[in-house]
Amino acid sequence: MTHDPDVHLTLRWCHTWPSGGADYVAADPESGYEGSVGRIMLDEKSPVADIWSWSMTATWPGMAADGPIEGIEGSAKAAARQVEAAWERVRAGTWYDRRVQPAVIAEAPPVNAYAAAKGR
Repeated sequence: MTHDPDVHLTLRWCHTWPSGGADYVAADPESGYEGSVGRIMLDEKSPVADIWSWSMTATWPGMAADGPIEGIEGSAKAAARQVEAAWERVRAGTWYDRRVQPAVIAEAPPVNAYAAAKGR
């Protein structure tokens, strides 16, 4: 993907294949999800130039998609933005949501020294 200063992508994007090409996958290691969460690729067989297909590839039992999880766009950046938006929608409120922190374990109440001495 070419650099576009107006587009801020939050996922880690890399080529799908070592040989490169117009095919990329996204990962979100900070979320704890293992594997790729999405993919974009240039449709080189399309009669229309610059058609990029995108799909959110992450799945888990009970996953709910509130909106599209695949489609086409006119540029790599637009397709990548769609993958990231789909990932944000799907993981919202789940274990993979970076905004949701695990519950803090409550500390034991302080020991009352007088009660402890009396065996209470």
